[in-house]
Amino acid sequence: MNDTRYVPMPARLRAAVYDDAPTTLDLLRLARRPHQNTPAAATRALARHLASPDPVLLTDSGTSALALALRCLGIGAEDEVAVATFNCPQVVDAILAADAVPVLVDSDPVTGTLDPTSLARAITGRTRAIVLTHQFGAVADSTGELLNLARSAAIPVIDDAAQALGASLHDIPAGRLGDIGVLSFGRTKPVNCFGGGALLLTSRFQTPQLAPPGRDTVRRHALTLGYERLLRARGPAARRVLSRVLAPRPLLHDVAEALAARPAGTDPPRPMASVSAMLLEHRIRELPRNVTRWRRRAEALAELLEELPIGLPATRGKQWSGASFVLRVPPEHRWPLGAFLSSRGFQTSWVHYPLHRQRRYARYAHQEHPGSEHLWRRTLLIPCRSLTPARRVHLAALIREYFQ
Repeated sequence: MNDTRYVPMPARLRAAVYDDAPTTLDLLRLARRPHQNTPAAATRALARHLASPDPVLLTDSGTSALALALRCLGIGAEDEVAVATFNCPQVVDAILAADAVPVLVDSDPVTGTLDPTSLARAITGRTRAIVLTHQFGAVADSTGELLNLARSAAIPVIDDAAQALGASLHDIPAGRLGDIGVLSFGRTKPVNCFGGGALLLTSRFQTPQLAPPGRDTVRRHALTLGYERLLRARGPAARRVLSRVLAPRPLLHDVAEALAARPAGTDPPRPMASVSAMLLEHRIRELPRNVTRWRRRAEALAELLEELPIGLPATRGKQWSGASFVLRVPPEHRWPLGAFLSSRGFQTSWVHYPLHRQRRYARYAHQEHPGSEHLWRRTLLIPCRSLTPARRVHLAALIREYFQ
């Protein structure tokens, strides 16, 4: 099957893969609340959720948070930063913006995080940092081994918990497992608040300075939300045209074109927008309850799918937020199953297109990546966290129907 083909988004969506978009009620809540001291309140709420005694800095994006983390570690020209190849491009963009050299390391074929053996081979005398990205809303069992490897080599770890907020390892929240942590609150993350990110510092680092805040209005964000809803309500053709004319960005049916069209470089880090901070404060307070609900729904869906010839989420319990539900499907079924579910109104995604396969980043790959190749050809992200019991049963029945 041609790897550049992508299953179109459903014309009429019953369930979205990432269905935590701000609602009209959120907008009304934002409009009624004053803007004073909102970032400070959100900072306190996030620090309290993470049980962090150290500073938390809110930024305009997860990419900005990662760029600041590299700055805090003194990463500069010619320094090498190891990162998993099964990852989002913005991680490498932040490394390049620091004039450092990303080193693409193979990913574990099950969890998507760094493969310990490949990481050990990739470490050189110029390695100055390791970006540990947690995939699929989970902290992998191999995380302890990866952290020990980094400590033995005296290399700091940036704990990238953008996809795993709500998960933990040995009661330590994701984001606080390394020397410095980063979070993201974009549209595909467990907590979505019109974008934004956070830098999780420890006492050894000084809080970095940010550029002045950009333009920030509730009206602008309300228009963004209206645009998102319009894209969801219309058919694939209308979404494609609107996304190109109004705001080119990656939609799940247009990933190949979006990756090719992405501009190089990153914007300077800025503070989080005040409306995002207001929404973040509210959603962080709701997160423990949401994580409990997401885990319960994910476990119920897993029970319905146990007898099928597919792999279910590998990590459970507190190490999993339940925010993402990934199937491991035989390669010959990944595309057809995605198309089958799409035609029934259930959106799917394969999460990432490996960085070593993208022309812009291929030169940073200096080893083979069998784990990542195995993983991404079999990965199918399906809706879960917003499913009602009836839709959960319906989705499981559709998957069962496909394999019969």
